[in-house]
Amino acid sequence: PWLWYPKMSVVVVLGVLGVVFNRADLDKAAADPPAIGKDHWHAAYGVSICGSFIPGLNDAQGDRLGIHSHGDGLIHIHPTSANAAGKKAQLGVFMEEVGVKLTSTSIDLPDADERKDGDKCGGKPGKLQVGVWETPDDDTVSIVKGDPNDLRLKQAQVITIAFLAEGQKLEKPASASEVSSPSDVQGDLGATSTTARPEAPPSTTATSAPPATPATTTAQP
Repeated sequence: PWLWYPKMSVVVVLGVLGVVFNRADLDKAAADPPAIGKDHWHAAYGVSICGSFIPGLNDAQGDRLGIHSHGDGLIHIHPTSANAAGKKAQLGVFMEEVGVKLTSTSIDLPDADERKDGDKCGGKPGKLQVGVWETPDDDTVSIVKGDPNDLRLKQAQVITIAFLAEGQKLEKPASASEVSSPSDVQGDLGATSTTARPEAPPSTTATSAPPATPATTTAQP
């Protein structure tokens, strides 16, 4: 029986250490942007196959981590898990969410044939490329080297994932023009309503109340 006590002590110590380290990871993720419960970012993206952009992708996993899309060509980034916050807010998280298998040399889209480097694209060998513009107005595209899934997502970033034939140029997706003012966070961007509801007409009865004061709305931060 005396062996039982040292064994249980080890179990307790390991359990406490596990809680401490997990809490430290959560605290770090909560502070490093995009932070859990604090940041709501957007990046524009598009997938181009042989020069033609496909329609926007929809969630396949049910937004498990807080990096998802509404099929609008935007990546909505508001982490709900440490696995998608801070440095872990990566393109690969989004690709998994929308059911796309992406590597440095191939792309496998839902309901479409996989495309690999060397496959024909308009009669010419094609190649997988991922281009990034830091802002919608940026004229310089950076080509991702290595695993594109490791690309860290940023606010107002523009990303094109393309399988192109030799000589075809990377283009920005149409959603680049919408990334700075997405419709789902107008309140977060400081928009307020300037239209008040009309005053209630005075009552004609003897017990009439004074006219109602016009109402205003205040956007939530």
